[in-house]
Amino acid sequence: MDRVFSPSSKSIDNVATIALAILSQGDHIGILYYKDDESTVSLLHLGWHLQLRNDPPTGTNIPDLWIDPAINPNRALHLEACFRLIWDKNKINSIPYAFSRPTGVFHTDGSIVNDPSFLGLTCATFVLAVFDYAKLPLLQDETWVARDDDEKWQNDMVEIMATRNVPEEHLACIRDSIPAIRFRPLEVAGAAAAVTYPVPFDTAIEYADRIKELLC
Repeated sequence: MDRVFSPSSKSIDNVATIALAILSQGDHIGILYYKDDESTVSLLHLGWHLQLRNDPPTGTNIPDLWIDPAINPNRALHLEACFRLIWDKNKINSIPYAFSRPTGVFHTDGSIVNDPSFLGLTCATFVLAVFDYAKLPLLQDETWVARDDDEKWQNDMVEIMATRNVPEEHLACIRDSIPAIRFRPLEVAGAAAAVTYPVPFDTAIEYADRIKELLC
């Protein structure tokens, strides 16, 4: 895993342009990039329902690991510009939390599509959706398959949302969308750690397992 680092082995200050951050022992993922200039790294991530965040990677936002993806520097600069646009267009109204597929989520101007079939994203599918918007998909979406525990996890998340003042109308729509295929944070990280993109399901799983070993 030549491009997977801990902050102690290689400082986040060494992020060249963009990187992916693994947090909460693999349960959360976000994007490291330069929000305003080339001196301050920021963590762009979907923290929860309607909580798109763009925070310094300090305190509880310090990654357990970070990944330097195999992306051409010029392409990385394009991605950085896309991240800035997504933040600018969505920082006020933010992005709902749900289990929609992470393709075709954003308009050209960076705003969310007005489509009744789109309910929202998770931290993992937010990352995938932004890379899809930038025309550099990390995953071969069509190779992804449902797994036995996807539905339980999704129902558990809806129950948590119900305790946190998420409107019942939104919860009802999410319940109707379950079961949905789950894209997990470590698998997105595993895809980013691969050599070429987009990555098929089996390869993402293989790299995710190797990253998980580094978290132990």
